[in-house]
Amino acid sequence: MPDYMCYPYGSGINNDMTLMIPPPPIPAAKPKVEEKKPEPKKEEAKKSDKKKKDKNKSSSSSGEKPGSKLLLPKKMCYIHTVKDTLLWKLDKATDFKFDVNRVPLSLTVGDVIEAVSGKEGDEIKTWCLTEVVEVGDGKWSRGRVVEYADAGKVTLDGFGCSAKNGESLPPKWVVVHKKE
Repeated sequence: MPDYMCYPYGSGINNDMTLMIPPPPIPAAKPKVEEKKPEPKKEEAKKSDKKKKDKNKSSSSSGEKPGSKLLLPKKMCYIHTVKDTLLWKLDKATDFKFDVNRVPLSLTVGDVIEAVSGKEGDEIKTWCLTEVVEVGDGKWSRGRVVEYADAGKVTLDGFGCSAKNGESLPPKWVVVHKKE
């Protein structure tokens, strides 16, 4: 579009006179008006303060300080842990809860029992870890059993886990339960 436009000027039909009229000015952008939010109630203010405090916490489940890193060993494996469900005793065990865990092979079986059971002190002495293998059609076979009293001596590597479990080999399935 040209900078100026020509419009006829005068009163006659054959009038040669033209008037140069500049284009209309470009309107300026309107400033953004922020909406005023009502002040939160005291309860809502407490919640938002708590959220701010939580942001400073580490997102890690192991509780490192903000900015710190957790160094993990190179040899890790995947184990699927089941709590309290004795799979080998069920006719068809297909619907049960389990957790997938990536753990260091240097971890002891006792550490796994403590982490999965959530017990400590005298309560944990009655717990054990049992290896299970699916044989098909929802049936499970019971494998090696390690009681908590002996569990501190056995690492996952010594229990039969490998860094290939969960990658080129199937994961190791274990049940953490009270002694029978």
